[in-house]
Amino acid sequence: MCFGSKRKTEQVLDDGSIVTDFDETLSTASIFKLYCSLFGSAVKVDRNQVLIGDKVALLSANITYLGGYWEPYKKRWQLKSYYPDYVKENEKKHIKTFFVGIYSFRGLHVFVINDPVSHVGKKVHNSSSHIHVFDLQYALKNGSFRKVDKGGNLLIVLNQTNFVSYINGAVSGKTDFSAEYCDSILCYFDHFFESIKSRWSGVECYKEMVSAHDNNAIQPEWCGFYFEYLFKRYLITHPTDDISWCSDKKETGIDLDLKFPKTSWFFGDLKSDSIDSDILGNDQKTLNTVLTDNNGKIWYVTVRFSGEKDSAHGYEVTKYWDHLRGDVYAKNNYIDMASRYGKKMKYSIRIKEAQILNLDQAVYEILKMHPFSQGKNSDNKARDPKIKINDEVAEAISIYTKSF
Repeated sequence: MCFGSKRKTEQVLDDGSIVTDFDETLSTASIFKLYCSLFGSAVKVDRNQVLIGDKVALLSANITYLGGYWEPYKKRWQLKSYYPDYVKENEKKHIKTFFVGIYSFRGLHVFVINDPVSHVGKKVHNSSSHIHVFDLQYALKNGSFRKVDKGGNLLIVLNQTNFVSYINGAVSGKTDFSAEYCDSILCYFDHFFESIKSRWSGVECYKEMVSAHDNNAIQPEWCGFYFEYLFKRYLITHPTDDISWCSDKKETGIDLDLKFPKTSWFFGDLKSDSIDSDILGNDQKTLNTVLTDNNGKIWYVTVRFSGEKDSAHGYEVTKYWDHLRGDVYAKNNYIDMASRYGKKMKYSIRIKEAQILNLDQAVYEILKMHPFSQGKNSDNKARDPKIKINDEVAEAISIYTKSF
């Protein structure tokens, strides 16, 4: 065991708790010894890679602090320039290749598999895969964690037991249905995000929704409802058995936009928020039902944007929206317009980033410790509190990120 960075940063213990200490790394010989302890006689050394059963090749590196002035919870492992050549050679021999990052600390090992398909054909010299301490914590608590990083690379974070099972499954050709299902959904969303424009104009969005007879065409918060409209339209033009629209506003229903029907209690919800604000989640009644009572899962499918205020453009969008709903403000000579919806209305927005956030019971227990109060209803009864997700938490629980 060697020590990495000269700076003390966040390290994870086997119970998931955090301490501040130096990075630890494994030598090449120690990595081989570790693999031998996990896979026995099936392990062979072939130049810079390790072969498991002559079916799987592992190109491995240590996970350490990202360095520089980055936050102490950010880590990475180096991707060597020769990796793509190994992948091509292995393909000819029908050998499956994985890039593997190994996190080591006080006898603990957490493994991160990087899907090499993302890198083949690209230059990987001096590049690295990034990982968050929370990802390591989550894998220790739940066994595994899958995410797509900003570069579009699939990362699979695994505790030691699940890493062994995953590699043995790859050697024998077995697949994990639940993992394949999640990957299929992520792929669908990736294609959806590729299909949308990055700049949305308020008036044009209203016109498009009205023309399509969308049931939310004249809602005042057009940014969020246009996002919903785009995805509903995409579901119609690109039908799939993996996702269904399911929003149920009845008191006994589940008020979430999406259902992933091949897995029980697996839902999704569309969120649209300013890049400068926290993401506002659902009420705790809904979250308790799905996450706590039924040990389910929710994916928040989000877009974050920067926007122009409508007030800087003569309230053009506000007046157009008012006309659609029957000229309510116009009949009053627009007296209440500026102080009410006019001050909140966006003239246009520019999509900056899309993310898919993974919420399960473990994440929810943390988030609900800091609830967002919604005030009171018209009958003076307190509204059910919601959760808020700040940028740091969003980065930690993101399983997909795309920059526009």
